[in-house]
Amino acid sequence: MDLALGKNKHTAATNCDPLKTIDYGNSRSNIVNNGISSLENNDASIVSIYPNPADRMITLLVSDGLVDAGFKLYDSFGREVCSGKCAGYKTNVSLEAFENGTYYLRFQEHPVVYKVIKQ
Repeated sequence: MDLALGKNKHTAATNCDPLKTIDYGNSRSNIVNNGISSLENNDASIVSIYPNPADRMITLLVSDGLVDAGFKLYDSFGREVCSGKCAGYKTNVSLEAFENGTYYLRFQEHPVVYKVIKQ
């Protein structure tokens, strides 16, 4: 699939709050199964993430199949630290509030997990 950047130049910014709390109900464990079980190589025909490594913000360029798709960002412990939605082919995601480290980006309805490095 080709990235169709010429069709829609809409850019959305998503601010992620690393301090948000998630209610897990009656769970007494801090172990969360978020569905991340393996990493695969980035499929550049579907998603492009740049810059990576990043210091303040990443830009997500997605092809037709992921326009309007939701995404979640997880820390190295598997905790969800951010969620958002692609608004068009290009979406900016702020990383300013996060500690330096490795994060994992996953889109709804897309099996690949993308590695994002915050410097």
